[in-house]
Amino acid sequence: MFIDERVEEKFLKSMQKIKDPYLKRLFDTEDREVFSDDVLRYSVSLLFSKSEAALKKLFPVNFKDFDEYQQKKRAWGYIDTCSLLEEMIFIEYAPVDLKNWSFLDEYFTDGKQGFSTEGTAGFLVGKYHRDTKELIEKFKKYPLAVNVLLPALFENKSEEAYTFLAETLKNVRLEDSFRFEIFHLFLENTDLKTLDYFTKLAIDHKLTRFKSLKEAMVAELSDEVFSTAEEYLRILRAVAVNDYENYIDTDNGRVRLLCVDTVIKYRTAEVPVLLQTWLNKGEDFRCTVFYALARHAEMAFDFLKRSILSVRSLRELAAFAASYRLEDFIDSFDQEECAPLFYLLLKLYDSMDKSLFHFKATDSFPVPSEIAKETLLSYLIGTAKKMDEARSLTALEERYDKMPLGGKAEFLQAFEKKTSFDAAEKSLEFLKSDNSRALEVYDRLKHDLSCEQAVRVSDYLKSKKQSVKNKILKEYLKSSDSSEICRYLLSCKEEYKREIGEEMQKSKGSVEKKKLKESVASKHFWAAEESVLSFKKPQICFDGVYEAKPIVSIKKDRVAFIFSELAKFIEENKNYEYQPYYASQKLTLGTRFFAMNGEDTFSAYPLGEELKKIFEKLTSHEILELNLLRQTLDSWSDPDEESYLKVHTDGAAAKEYRRLMKEYPLISHDYILLLSFAAIKELVDEDELAEYVLQLILNNFRGKEFRLSPFLERLNGCEKDRNIKKIFYAYEKQNSKGLSFSIGYQLLVKAYERNLFSDEYLEYLFVINSDGAGVLTDRREDNKDYLFNTSFAYPRFREWFLSVISKYVNLELERGTLKTPYTDFVCSLNEVYGQDIFLKAIVKLRGLTLVRSSDGFFFDDKKNDVFSKILKICRPKEEETYADFEEAVKKYGVTEEELIRAAVYNLNFLERCDAYLKIPGFKSAVLYFAAHLNETLSDEKIEKIREYSTIDHLDFKDGAFDFAWYKEMIETIPSADFRRVYETAKYITVAGLHKRAQRFFDALHGKISLEEAKEKILTTRNKDYCLIYSLIPLRDEKDLQERYLFFTDFLKESKKYGAQRQLSERRTVDIAFENLARNAGYEDTDVFIYEMESKDRRVIQMYEEGVCAEGYTLKLVLSDGKVKLQITGQNGKPVQKLPASLAKDRAAEEILACRKSEENKRIRLKKLLEQSMEEQKEFTYEQVCSITRQPLIKVFFEKLILTDGHSAFVFQKGRIVDLRTKCPASGGKFSIAHPVTLQKIGALREAMKYVIANDIRQPFKQVFREMYFLSESERNAEEVLRFKGFNVNLKKAVAALKNRGWGVSEDIGLRKVYYRQNTVAAVFREFDYYYIYDYDNEDRELESVLFLERKSGDVLPLDKVDPIVFSETMRDVDLMVAVSVNNVYDYELSMSTLEMRRAMVESIVGILGLQNISFLKENVKAEGVYGTYIVNIRTGLVFKEGRGNLLLKTIDNYDKPLALNFIDEDPVTADIVTKLLILSNDGAIRDGNILDEIRK
Repeated sequence: MFIDERVEEKFLKSMQKIKDPYLKRLFDTEDREVFSDDVLRYSVSLLFSKSEAALKKLFPVNFKDFDEYQQKKRAWGYIDTCSLLEEMIFIEYAPVDLKNWSFLDEYFTDGKQGFSTEGTAGFLVGKYHRDTKELIEKFKKYPLAVNVLLPALFENKSEEAYTFLAETLKNVRLEDSFRFEIFHLFLENTDLKTLDYFTKLAIDHKLTRFKSLKEAMVAELSDEVFSTAEEYLRILRAVAVNDYENYIDTDNGRVRLLCVDTVIKYRTAEVPVLLQTWLNKGEDFRCTVFYALARHAEMAFDFLKRSILSVRSLRELAAFAASYRLEDFIDSFDQEECAPLFYLLLKLYDSMDKSLFHFKATDSFPVPSEIAKETLLSYLIGTAKKMDEARSLTALEERYDKMPLGGKAEFLQAFEKKTSFDAAEKSLEFLKSDNSRALEVYDRLKHDLSCEQAVRVSDYLKSKKQSVKNKILKEYLKSSDSSEICRYLLSCKEEYKREIGEEMQKSKGSVEKKKLKESVASKHFWAAEESVLSFKKPQICFDGVYEAKPIVSIKKDRVAFIFSELAKFIEENKNYEYQPYYASQKLTLGTRFFAMNGEDTFSAYPLGEELKKIFEKLTSHEILELNLLRQTLDSWSDPDEESYLKVHTDGAAAKEYRRLMKEYPLISHDYILLLSFAAIKELVDEDELAEYVLQLILNNFRGKEFRLSPFLERLNGCEKDRNIKKIFYAYEKQNSKGLSFSIGYQLLVKAYERNLFSDEYLEYLFVINSDGAGVLTDRREDNKDYLFNTSFAYPRFREWFLSVISKYVNLELERGTLKTPYTDFVCSLNEVYGQDIFLKAIVKLRGLTLVRSSDGFFFDDKKNDVFSKILKICRPKEEETYADFEEAVKKYGVTEEELIRAAVYNLNFLERCDAYLKIPGFKSAVLYFAAHLNETLSDEKIEKIREYSTIDHLDFKDGAFDFAWYKEMIETIPSADFRRVYETAKYITVAGLHKRAQRFFDALHGKISLEEAKEKILTTRNKDYCLIYSLIPLRDEKDLQERYLFFTDFLKESKKYGAQRQLSERRTVDIAFENLARNAGYEDTDVFIYEMESKDRRVIQMYEEGVCAEGYTLKLVLSDGKVKLQITGQNGKPVQKLPASLAKDRAAEEILACRKSEENKRIRLKKLLEQSMEEQKEFTYEQVCSITRQPLIKVFFEKLILTDGHSAFVFQKGRIVDLRTKCPASGGKFSIAHPVTLQKIGALREAMKYVIANDIRQPFKQVFREMYFLSESERNAEEVLRFKGFNVNLKKAVAALKNRGWGVSEDIGLRKVYYRQNTVAAVFREFDYYYIYDYDNEDRELESVLFLERKSGDVLPLDKVDPIVFSETMRDVDLMVAVSVNNVYDYELSMSTLEMRRAMVESIVGILGLQNISFLKENVKAEGVYGTYIVNIRTGLVFKEGRGNLLLKTIDNYDKPLALNFIDEDPVTADIVTKLLILSNDGAIRDGNILDEIRK
């Protein structure tokens, strides 16, 4: 639905007049948002029952119809409250007159946006327009309105409408997404007549063959319950004809649930009677009923309210809660209805002897469910509050002491005024936790702790949570008895109490009472806590006082002028297409206006130079005024700003802007907003800009800072001292009024370097505006402002700022529980410097918990977080030596245990710690864990790891395991020291990698059995256990073979799942194969895989000798590319069919099982060999000879061309032979030749001739494979644009490529990873999952294909991309386009490039010896008796010299006139060869039609 600002404004104005509290909770008028966060919590039934009067006022024109629709929709099942309200708002306030057909022309003709609908509009159209023929005519005439007219046809419910829909469904050319919508509406409609019609239609016409029906049925089912379309259709049919008892009485819980669910949905009126029987059955059946009832709560609400009281167990309640929010359900009960529900829930609550009950899915009830004690308590409290009776309150009070803390807080919040408890006293225990709800209740009670209360609370200070200590300390400081409390704490023997007392004493006089009072737990969780300690601001002196001067507003006619100029520009260029930076499709200047790159300059925008000329007609002052008008008038304002904005925007220019803004929203929203930024950057003088901002502030500008952001961003680059001083003056003035106005760190750096202000003042500004500190200490290569970057131009500042960092880091290390004024500054740093800080941080962390971090980010501002961050990001100073380090370790008294922990946590000091500790193998062990556990590694750390392992660091992250490194480490480092390193390693990972590492070690040491690992993989498909299975020590060769086959079966099963999961599991198995190969002692994983496929001697025997059974000989043979069974009788003659007498013969069973296994292996090997070719995997001569002992591999190799990078080879009679010289090779390395390589070495034509001459049908396209090369224009580019402009169906695109190793990634989009070449190919770089699943919007325009460096993510120039990677990517994208494109497209050419087709035709012509044929650039010439013919290689069209085009029929896409075994996917090539054979011998033609055509 399209709610624009105009509709939104009209609705919100009406909403402001509504007093209904329930309705106000759903609409957020304060923040000027249509919907509040609560909108999803409330059901439509409650909304219409509780707020009927208010809704009538809000929707006076259409309320009656809306109410009728929601009642009907509720009868069908779930209604999305947000979607329904959105449609109601749009129809009422746009407004849309659905009674008049003119709305179709208004919204659904070419170029119009239309509007989406969840059904309301369709229902109303169906209600208002009952003529079926008229509806069908409109349906055909307005295809863009299908989302409105399709539901209208269903609302019609006439035989004629159903017949039309049925015929539409049977149309084979119908788009799948459209068919899905029809199926979905049939299934959604709960009318039995409709169900009967649809199920009969679906069965009679076998509609389950359509994927869209399966998808529509899945949409109807529960997430936890799976069924085939055929099974579900049978159940639907049984319910339709009232013959479903067999499905109810079954022991199959899944089928029973489907049937009960279907009965409730379609036979709702019969449910009350059925419940009398159903609810007297066993628990599993009752769970099924409660779950299904709750799933259809909107339509079965009354049954649900009655049946809930029949719940007997926690499991039944959990089943209910698994599909409906109980708190929403309780909200629907009246006061008198609550009592029985309360005591039912109370009984269940008392039966809970643990905090959480989890119920697994079973065969009888296939839905997992759970219920927590605190959740059930929340239901009890909500019910008791509605009951408002003393007995229920007493019952809860009796259970208060055993309630969880959150439950206690909820109880006190609900009954603070009614309970007999002293709520304030009871809430004191909330201080022992950081439970946000409990602390919110505590704060609401406005405590002033007495000394006696403080003494009781002091025991909570023992907590290791700094947040708990922090809260208690603040409560102590706020207390009227704070002095007495401090004395008590200082007198305690417990160190943790004395520590807080000392901090109270130390902070005396520096705590700001106002800040302390405001620092409460009820703040939003995203709000940063402010320090309550004072931070004195140094005095600042300016050269003089700047006087306020009146700001001259832009004139009304100048506002009109710029709108007029831009309107004229848009009209002249409205159809100009451009590619926006943040969108994947082209736009026109008449629709939206965006930048084409990330810069804020005119050149970044389409036709930017022309637009710049328009803005050059304005003065600098007018540009600034125009931008501020746009900033203040064209965006929502906060109430705090209203007074200022009224003053600033009441003039004639502002009124004119308002008028024009409404008339030309595109100009204001897009053009002026974006281009005024560019104009400020390029056209406004620095002096004028600085003066303008200063005068705004001096004239009492009170707007939010973001309204000045375009000005301040430009001023960060100020170069003139006088302007820098003006900005600082404006800053001081604005901050003195309590208004935000930040100064960029760039100005602070320049101000220090030029001595414009005192060091103390600039130091203060750096500390309170901490963002700049992070940039200045960020070591990334592309950061030109990094302190130690060679281009950093402020050496004096660098030296000073390093001293500032040292000063405040050392001060922070002396902090107590309270956050200091400089905590944020320290937390923003990315590096700190010096071994003293490193060692001091170690000492200060004693008794505190080290915070887990892999990269130095995501630390809180609590004491242990800050100390952990300092330890993590510290680096040695260049001038510091090991001798200094050794002395400092002794000085600080750092223990060996502490140094081990610090070295693991921060690798920057690893070498120094290693030298000091002198533990054998220590450095190796630390780096071993860094490699295997760290999600993010800097280049510096990666280089350290490369000293020990050749495995790629990204492979480590995916689960690769270096056996050799592990063995060396274990043999070197003492076991006790290894254990200490291992225990500390958990602090360098925030994910589950440490747990995975622990399992790896358990696997290596026999603590996880093969059987346990297999069970986990089979039941959960757990990827970690796949890796574990590869690491468990091998028993023997048989064990190795079994594990290999297990993984191949796992991958086969993976095909059941989606593309992304397939890709993920494929990657896991690849890593597992690498681990298994290393486990078995192989250096090369590929050789390992091929040898696994070739080692079974019994299989080889099945091919060579076969087996004998009852006089018959059974052998495996390869025929037509498949593994088949050859049977020979006693007389030596072949037998076509396996004799019945052999059906149970053991030998026959063995070879049949072997044939099935070998056929699976054939498919597997074919894919593996093709992958080997694409990745250019190399094999030694000996390895080729070894793996080709396996008959399948041998046959495949005999049909392929090999290369050593210089020449082409073939595999013949067990030898590798040079294709050209026929000499056998005796050694060397070989790969399966890619045609790109064969082309490069000049052997492609020869290879083609060999394949054709020997009638070889290759296992996959090799020598005749499509090749793609960079064009001249692409050699200097970074993206391929040859497919630009094609609209593709994304679901088909993903389906086409998923078997080629492509998958979907949120950050990159549709992509394929080439691990060996360290490259990622990407299409739709800004991919959106929405497009795959949105049935209304499946098309996506192709833009470019990019190649990224796998590790860095940097875009690769095309000339740096491996030629084979480039060719294979283009081939895949070409395939995707051919399969999924929605434009007119040359399908024939998409399957084979022009160059490849020409090479194939030349080879075939040469072999056939056709002497009268010659080749031009894109054509083939054939000299015949009747003339000279030209056949176009691109199209297959035939021309005759002197005559023109001959009407010789070109084949259809799927015809193959010649049986070319070696070319089976490109029909055009076969067509061309056919025509050349005929035309080159035209004297022999006997076909009269052809003769007539060529003789003309």
